Parts: sequence; C-alpha cells; structure tokens
Amino acid sequence: MDSSPLKELFRLDSELPMTEASLSNFDARSTDLSIVAAPPRILIVEDDEDIARLIAMHLEDLNAELIHSIRGDHALALARDETWNLIVLDLRLPGIGGLDICRRLREHGSITPILMLTAKSSELDRVLGLELGADD
Repeated sequence: MDSSPLKELFRLDSELPMTEASLSNFDARSTDLSIVAAPPRILIVEDDEDIARLIAMHLEDLNAELIHSIRGDHALALARDETWNLIVLDLRLPGIGGLDICRRLREHGSITPILMLTAKSSELDRVLGLELGADD
C-alpha cells in the first residue's frame, strides 16, 4: 500500500512552505508550544484485531495518534465527541454497522474523511457507501 497520498493529506504545517506573512508572525523567542501542529488523529473502527493491527502498521509512518474501536456504537460516540483527521471504518461491526455510522455522522454534519473497508465487493455496496457519505 502506497501511503504517499495519505502523507500528503496529513502533511504537518511545519512541512508547508513559509510565506512572508507567516514569517512576520513568527517569533523565534516564543515558548508558546500551542502553535506546534498536533499529529493527525485517526479512528480505526474494526472488530477483527488482526486487520486492525495491519491497518495501524500501514499508518505508522504518519506519526498519527491511532485509536482503535471494535464496536460500532462506541465508535459512533467517539466520532461524534472528538476531532478526527480520518476515520477508517469497517462495515460489519457489533452494535451499529459501518453504513449506519457513516450515515449518522454525515447527518450530524461531520466532514471528517471516512474510508470504508469491507469484504463486500459488489458495485452496489460501494455505491451505497459513497452515497451515505464515505469518501472512499
């Protein structure tokens, strides 16, 4: 899996070119650490531990904070209550299924990117996921 598109998505502010405006606001003597960009936060919603470990292994290069949830109802609460840069979402979950989680998040106004993972391979399943608000 080539993680370069993900790396581009989660590029830290410190990796962006500095403009004159940003340089004029920078004080090298400042000790305010609140301006340091936080690592990206990724919620992995997967009930199969082996698959969750594999996903996490591929995302380690991002130096992201990875949080894993195995239940759909727990993941929905986490997704609503906290800020995430990405949600990796399985479809078949105990509690609430991934399609329902996606639909509820989008109805709630969430714009967090959602990447759905599933063993389902039919075009209808893929279209349904995208129509409910998944990004890929």
